[in-house]
Amino acid sequence: MFTCIVFGLIDSLFVLHGIEWLAPATSLSLQMALAAGVFAVTAAWLPSLAGRRYWAIGSEMFLGIALGVGLDAIGDKLLFANDRLLFPIEIVLWWLFAFLPVAVGLTLRARVSGRG
Repeated sequence: MFTCIVFGLIDSLFVLHGIEWLAPATSLSLQMALAAGVFAVTAAWLPSLAGRRYWAIGSEMFLGIALGVGLDAIGDKLLFANDRLLFPIEIVLWWLFAFLPVAVGLTLRARVSGRG
């Protein structure tokens, strides 16, 4: 299940920086839609790698999101001297944002594989 944590971490770092890099001129709403797509696709794909415990996959993705945001905050502090003292609130906001896409991705995967 370590795989789910790693992919949650990669997703959060990609959502925090990769979307701005790939689509810098797009609106914030389009960037958020792309982020939701990233979370949903990853959640739908992970059961093929990590087994069939969907609740564990979802919860470990959220642990990865927390680690990714925490590492991003530490990197900002060390590399750019930017303090992000409210990063725990940022983690909760990303969890709230990612909940629906992750749930949709896992539900679609369960229905496709015949478990839903």
